[in-house]
Amino acid sequence: MLLRKHSILVAVYVAIGLACAGGRHPITEADLIGTAPAVNSSFLVKEEILVPVDLSPDFVLPPGEYLPQYADKHGIYYASPSGVVRRSKDGDENYPGGIHFPSQPDRYYTFPSLYVDLSALGPMKYPLPESVRRSTWGTHIVFLYDGKPIE
Repeated sequence: MLLRKHSILVAVYVAIGLACAGGRHPITEADLIGTAPAVNSSFLVKEEILVPVDLSPDFVLPPGEYLPQYADKHGIYYASPSGVVRRSKDGDENYPGGIHFPSQPDRYYTFPSLYVDLSALGPMKYPLPESVRRSTWGTHIVFLYDGKPIE
């Protein structure tokens, strides 16, 4: 009976490990944006960007250069140098997070989103406001490759 419980426990751990195997991993030279290595890219946020979230406090992307930190099968995670700010009536709180950029534009939503690590469940993603796409792309937020703006 003890052997059977041990076997079940091992099977559960293996299943969890396999489920996590496709998750986020530290960025490497093999992680691409299009056909180029993502390690040579970054985002420059020049002014804070408010990201409204339905039924939740809003988030803010603070100014700074966001460097690639993680990748998964959906894209690249660019970490904010100071985290993202969760703004509520009770005050501001900082959390690890930044910008998620899809690496497969033909398969997924192709515009960047805010990501925030609120818990052990992994990152939550929220789309950047439409105003960023229409009026502040290139002025408030810039995509850089080898330190040069890409339009």
